[in-house]
Amino acid sequence: MEKKKSCLLVALLFAVFNVIPTMAQQHIDKVLDELEQKGVDVTTVVKRNDKKQIYSQVKNFSFISKDGKFARELEDAFNKDAENASSESKSKSNGNITYTLIFKSEKKRGVYVLSIAQKEGKDPVVNVSVTFRDNSVEGSTNNLWFDGDIFGIMDGDKFQIQMDSLKENIERWKDSYIKKKDNSSKSKKLSMEI
Repeated sequence: MEKKKSCLLVALLFAVFNVIPTMAQQHIDKVLDELEQKGVDVTTVVKRNDKKQIYSQVKNFSFISKDGKFARELEDAFNKDAENASSESKSKSNGNITYTLIFKSEKKRGVYVLSIAQKEGKDPVVNVSVTFRDNSVEGSTNNLWFDGDIFGIMDGDKFQIQMDSLKENIERWKDSYIKKKDNSSKSKKLSMEI
C-alpha cells in the first residue's frame, strides 16, 4: 500500500511540474491562439540540429488592432502572466508599449515580447514575438540569433534582446502589414474584425 502511495505521489508531482511551464503564460497563449484562428499574419521560424530535432522556435504575430480590442487583451494577458515570469520589463512612451517577459524552467526558456504602436487617430499596430529554446536538445551552435539579431541566447542560459533591431523589425512588420492590408481585401476584412 505504501508503494502505491509513493508511486501516486511521484506521478502527481511529475504531472504538476510538466503543467507549470505551460500554465505560466496561459493567458498570453490563449489570446495568441484566438488571433491565429482569426487568420492574423504569423511567421514561424523553426531551428533543428543535425539530428533534425527542434531546439528553438520563433513565432511573430503582426496585425492592426481594430479599436485596440486585441491590443488591450494582450496587454492584460501580459500583466496577468508577468507574476509567473522569471523577469519582466515594460516601457510606455507616448501611448506606445513594449513589454518583455522571460519564462524559465529547468530545460526550457521562453521570451514573449509585445509591442503596441499607437498612431494618432488610427488603430494601434501590434506585434508579438514568442521565442522558445529547449536546452535539453543540443543546438547547432552556442550562440543562436533569430530574425535580424533580435533575440539571442548566450551561454545556453541567458537571453539577450537587441532593442534597436527589435524597433527596426517592428517598423518593417508594420510597413509590410499596411502594404498587405492595402493590396488585399482579405487583409482589410481581417483588420476590421481584429
